[in-house]
Amino acid sequence: MRGLGLGTAVKAASILSLVREGVDVFRTGGAEKNRVILRSDQHLGYRVDEEWLTFSPPSGV
Repeated sequence: MRGLGLGTAVKAASILSLVREGVDVFRTGGAEKNRVILRSDQHLGYRVDEEWLTFSPPSGV
């Protein structure tokens, strides 16, 4: 059932619900390599405003 836009629809519904409660700033996360999430977020009006760094322990630890 991929590709039907269900994730985007659920995210949009949650945004609308929160707007009704007075929330006006939203943040979302997504992997830089996950183009589907990024495209969905762009359709909903999100914009990339910073880059995140992910910690990984050194190999062999």
